[in-house]
Amino acid sequence: METVDPASSRLGTREHWDACYRREVTNYAELEDEGEIWFGEDSEETVVDFVTEHFEPSSSPRILDVGTGNGHLLHVLVEAGFLPRTMLGIDYSQPAIDLARAIATKREADGMRFETVDLFDAALEDRLGQFDLILDKGTFDAISLAPTDDGNEPLSARFAPIIARLLAPDGLLVITSCNFTIDELKAKLATPTSGLEYYAHVPRPTFSFGGHKGSTLATVSFRRARA
Repeated sequence: METVDPASSRLGTREHWDACYRREVTNYAELEDEGEIWFGEDSEETVVDFVTEHFEPSSSPRILDVGTGNGHLLHVLVEAGFLPRTMLGIDYSQPAIDLARAIATKREADGMRFETVDLFDAALEDRLGQFDLILDKGTFDAISLAPTDDGNEPLSARFAPIIARLLAPDGLLVITSCNFTIDELKAKLATPTSGLEYYAHVPRPTFSFGGHKGSTLATVSFRRARA
């Protein structure tokens, strides 16, 4: 299946997200407003339901949230019984990390870590290690909107191999997208050279219109490809 990235936009730039999260840091300091839950609470519940079916909290899986924003998804996993000390949220926006750290301190999520990280840092695997579970809620979407210089490989093409190297053997990626369908995500991420293979479609609530059922979001799980 041939797929293309959406046209580039400011939503794919660090400057945009820095500006957004600077506002949210101010709002949190003044009003204790934790900010937007990207894709809404239902999207997080869908992910958490899937994660709890595949991982026992008592097994203490190492969890990485890429493009963590305010870190809200990790706190929902804590409410489901997972340990905050096993969790790391990364984002390339320093204001986002400032917000996530402030919220974690207020919520007393002891041991939960947040770091300012560029996902395309060549030394990323050495810096972070490997994880049993990687979560992405909108980050691949944003990467796919990043401007690309003529003739250069789009950043989105580099995403899957990086994630594969960060996954422990049989580790899972759970990704939620508003820009790509399930089939498009499979075509983009589970390629012969990506290091990822399709694992499961994560069922989501659907709407009906004109006799057809659909969803505005796609949530899919991939695992590190077996040698």
